[in-house]
Amino acid sequence: MKEKEAAEAAVQKERQLLIEATKFTLRKFLKDDYDCYTQRGWCSVQEKEEVDALYRLYHEGFNGNGTGTRYYEAIIALPTNDHDSI
Repeated sequence: MKEKEAAEAAVQKERQLLIEATKFTLRKFLKDDYDCYTQRGWCSVQEKEEVDALYRLYHEGFNGNGTGTRYYEAIIALPTNDHDSI
């Protein structure tokens, strides 16, 4: 019985590590997008849609908030480029 409990605990620990690693990676993608688009000064509609999909995974799928949310909100607030109106 103790072996089974230890194995289950190990699986739970591994699962939690994978969740945290995925959450970290998604937040890092948001930061990289934030750095790119804020430096450029604009973000296309298509890029904003991609950022939105990424943020939904981060926020809804992994309960991410805080810093990732601030990156997301700043990106979404950026103006779009002239090509978006075509």
